Amino acid sequence: KDCAKLADVFKNYNFDIISHQAALVSVGESQYQIERYINNNVECVSEFLQAMIDTKNFPKLIMFASSMGIYGNVCPGISSRINEESSKIPISYYGVSKLCQEEMFRVFSITYDVPVVALRYFSVYGNINPLNPLTGVISMITNKFLNSDVVELNEDGFQTRDFVHAFDIADIHYLFNYKNNKGFNYYNVGNGVSYTIILIANYI
Repeated sequence: KDCAKLADVFKNYNFDIISHQAALVSVGESQYQIERYINNNVECVSEFLQAMIDTKNFPKLIMFASSMGIYGNVCPGISSRINEESSKIPISYYGVSKLCQEEMFRVFSITYDVPVVALRYFSVYGNINPLNPLTGVISMITNKFLNSDVVELNEDGFQTRDFVHAFDIADIHYLFNYKNNKGFNYYNVGNGVSYTIILIANYI
């Protein structure tokens, strides 16, 4: 990363929309690489915001990847649902970093009158296996099956996840191009249907 180069980008180009998707994303890895996750996920956002402030070059809209990780385990019980106003009690340093990003973007939006949309992704999957084998529940289970005769699941396997495909996330970004975006807004991005980890493992 190079802050001077980032500032040069804003000096030389104007943007209608910026989609900020960059982050380290492994929940488990964040628990023992705390400094790496906080420095990358939080510091890089601060540099991104600073570059816009220094150049006084603000887009018409910023969308950025937040995460279900900001909620932690706030909804025990099968009938409970997480909504946008649920308590935010992250239980990983990854979740802490994403909640910090949200607050940074919220204050930035208020201070500089730039519309910002935080998209809180639930368990994202796609057609390509991530490079990091610790990323994504489906990828983790698949990698375990491919590399071992024994597959162990965390806890009892009956914890649930709401899965959303990367193509659906792309469609949601496209829709925001046509909304009248004002202020700081936040949305959960999932399918609204939960599956147990053991069901996914059995399916795979």
